[in-house]
Formats: sequence, C-alpha cells, structure tokens
Amino acid sequence: MKIVITLLVVLLVGTDCSGRREIVGPTNFPIRCQGDLEWRFCASTCPPVCGQEQPETCHKRCVIGCACPKDMVRVTATSTQCVASMADCPQEVEEEEE
Repeated sequence: MKIVITLLVVLLVGTDCSGRREIVGPTNFPIRCQGDLEWRFCASTCPPVCGQEQPETCHKRCVIGCACPKDMVRVTATSTQCVASMADCPQEVEEEEE
C-alpha cells in the first residue's frame, strides 16, 4: 500500500510537443509498457486471460501498472500480448518465462 501511494505521489502527467498526454516519472521519462500493454492508473485486479475462466466475483478495486487496453484479453497472465476477444485467443497458449 505504501508503494502504491508513493507511486501516485511521484507520477506526473506531462504533455509532449504534439499536445499528446503521456505519463512521466519523477525524472520526466515516459513510463512505457512492453508489447501491447499500456499504463493504467486503474486496471482490473482480475483481467480476462486466454484459457482462464473469469471469476464469478471480481473486486472493484483496481491496480496501477501495465495492462491490456480496455476490453482486450491478455494471451497469458504474464504475456505482453493482447487480443481483441476470447475468440481471438491462440489455440495453444504457452506461458512466457520471465
């Protein structure tokens, strides 16, 4: 909890020369996520993942970090790839190693 609060205090929202807003850290470097993921201030604690059933109940709490764009499905729990829907999930999903 302490880390989340610290992160919220440290993050700033900046505007680049094109007028596009981007999230920047304390050193003014943009926060970038890998692959298809994007930085979210309020990502689901139980996002949809290919091959996994959604829990019947999901806490309405959210987490700060990299996640698939809204309404997209993560290929695996640790993948940086997202697909448009469960129907677009690969037939065989291999968990990526970190």
